Amino acid sequence: MSPPAGSGRPPKGDWQSLDPFEKAAQWREADPKGADKLLELAEKRGNAEMERDRRQAEHKMELERSQAKHLESMDIRLWRTQLIGIVGGLLCIGGLIAVAWHYADSGNLVPGLGIFGIGSGLTAAVYGVGRSISNEMPAKKRSRT
Repeated sequence: MSPPAGSGRPPKGDWQSLDPFEKAAQWREADPKGADKLLELAEKRGNAEMERDRRQAEHKMELERSQAKHLESMDIRLWRTQLIGIVGGLLCIGGLIAVAWHYADSGNLVPGLGIFGIGSGLTAAVYGVGRSISNEMPAKKRSRT
């Protein structure tokens, strides 16, 4: 913007070197109504920008709260899933013990021990794979750091 006409303005080079407050003072001297309107527009724009920034900050905080709540619920679900897996594995091994005991009572000790050994090994393998998968999950990594 250039200074208003008839304002006794300084040469163009000097006008460019003035800081915004000095320019505003010269505008107010030369054209008080125009300066007031300009200040009113600047105030409206500044208020609108501050309101936008406030809404963006509120939105960002709400997203962060929502993400934290989601990560917490995912951690709880992961814990429940691991608990179910452990209880299920223990029940499976208990069932294998009962089957092996039944085989032993009926005189078939070697097949009973084979069923117990294979079943226990597979149960341990499933538990180990589940544990390694849960350690690779992104939510788990974020909660460690």
